[in-house]
Amino acid sequence: MTAVFSQRFDCEVLVVGAGPAGSGLAAHLAGLGHDVIVLDKGPGPRQKACGEFINPDAVRLLEKLGVLPDLEKCHPKSLRGMRIHTARGETMSGDFPGIATKVITTGAAGAPFRFQTGGISLSRPVLDGTLARHAARQGAEVRYSARVTDLLMENGKVSGVVAAEGGMNRPIRSRLVVGADGRHSIVARRLDLRRPHRRLHRTGYIRRYSGVPADGEYGEVFLSGDSYCILNPTGQGDWTVGIVLPSNQISPQGKNPEESFQERLRQFPGAFERVRDAAFRSTVQGCGPMAFDTSRQVHAGLLLVGDAAGFYDPLTGEGIHIALKGAEIAAAVADEALRSNDLSSRYLSRYETLRRDHLLPKRRFCALLQALIRSPFLVDSLVRHLNRAPALRETFMGVIGDTLSPAKLLDPSLLLGQPV
Repeated sequence: MTAVFSQRFDCEVLVVGAGPAGSGLAAHLAGLGHDVIVLDKGPGPRQKACGEFINPDAVRLLEKLGVLPDLEKCHPKSLRGMRIHTARGETMSGDFPGIATKVITTGAAGAPFRFQTGGISLSRPVLDGTLARHAARQGAEVRYSARVTDLLMENGKVSGVVAAEGGMNRPIRSRLVVGADGRHSIVARRLDLRRPHRRLHRTGYIRRYSGVPADGEYGEVFLSGDSYCILNPTGQGDWTVGIVLPSNQISPQGKNPEESFQERLRQFPGAFERVRDAAFRSTVQGCGPMAFDTSRQVHAGLLLVGDAAGFYDPLTGEGIHIALKGAEIAAAVADEALRSNDLSSRYLSRYETLRRDHLLPKRRFCALLQALIRSPFLVDSLVRHLNRAPALRETFMGVIGDTLSPAKLLDPSLLLGQPV
C-alpha cells in the first residue's frame, strides 16, 4: 500500500456485517492481498432468525473458500436431502445427487467422524464465527461491537462509514464499502435502495428444540395452504423449526409469542407431533415481511451482498448459498475494480449483472413452487409424480441443492419419466 493511499483511507475495503456474506467476501479479498476491515454491530457471533440449512453447493463454496475443514471439526449435521409433506398426506423423500460418505479424523482422541457430502446444518454462531476467524487468518481485521450509523459521501460516491465504537462515533474511510448487514441493512436504507416485494408478503418465525426423539437425515417441509413449516435437524436430538405464513395472519400485538408459535405449529400436525414433547432451546425469533427487493445492488463506491441485497423466500433453503455465492461474485468484481482504480457505479454494475444471471433461473423455479403450494391438488400431483420418477426426483433435488440448473427440469425425458 502506498503512503498516499494510507494517508487518505483507513482501509481499501470496509465490510459492514460479519455474517456469511460479509466474512466470506472479506476472506476472498484479504486472501487476494487487499486491506479489509469488517465491522459488526453485535458483541460477537450470535443466533439469528435462520433455518441453519447449508445446501450442497454452499458446502462446495465453503470448501473452495478453505473453511470447510474448520467447520467439519464442529461436527455439523449431515443432510441427505429433503422430505416434503403435503397437507393431504402425500410425502416425498429426495436425496441430493451424488451423496457419498467420507470419514474424517478429528479431535485429540482421533475419533472418526462420518461426514456425508450432501447438505449440512450448523448453528449460525458456529458458522458465522468460523467464517469471521477464517477472514481474520486471511488478513482481514474483524471488529465487533462496531455499529455503523451512517455513510460518508464525497461527490456522490460512498467513501466510508460513520461507526459507533467504544461510546464514540468516528468516520472510517475506505475506497469501497460493502453492505453485508442483513435484511435491515443500514447501508441500503441510507441510500434508499430497499423496496417491498410486489407479491410475497410473509412473516417467518424460528424456534429451536432439544430432545426430539428422532434425529433424521432430512430437512423436512410441511405444507398447509399459503403457509409452511420447516424442520431442520441440527444433531443430537436438536431441531430448528421455522414457520412461514402470510403477514396478514400474524398474531395481534401483545399476544405471548411463545404461545402463538405453538398455536401456529398445530396447523402442521406432523411437525407438531415431532416436537410436542421436546424442550425449548431458544425463544421465538421472527422477521417480516420476509421478501424484499433492492432497486440497485451497486452505487459508486458500494456493493450490497447477502440479505442486504434482497431476500426472496426460505422455502427451498438457499439463503446461506446466495450469501456465499454473492460474496464470491462480488469479490471478483471488487478485486478488478480496486486494481483498475475504478469504483464507479458503471464499473461495479458488472456485479449486478453476474448476480442477476446467477439468481434468475432459481428465482423463477422458486416462484413456480410458490404458485404450486397454493393449490393442494397441484402440489399433491407434483409429489406423486416425483415419487414415480426417480430421475426427475434426483434432478429436482439437484436444483434445490443448487448443484443443477433449473433448466435441467425441462428435459422431456425427465418430465415423461417412466414410473419405478
